[in-house]
Amino acid sequence: MRSARLMVLRYGNHAAAIAREDIATAKFGREQDLAFLVLNEVERMVLTGTAPTTH
Repeated sequence: MRSARLMVLRYGNHAAAIAREDIATAKFGREQDLAFLVLNEVERMVLTGTAPTTH
């Protein structure tokens, strides 16, 4: 499972789309719950502009 912070650092604004793909491919249960949590955090960081930067 990827962390939201690393996804945003690596993929920028595309991190939300990738997180959605992770949900679609996740198995039910805990794996899917974690994928939803990551998506929520990625969207929050991208929408509020609090995403980490590499500089």
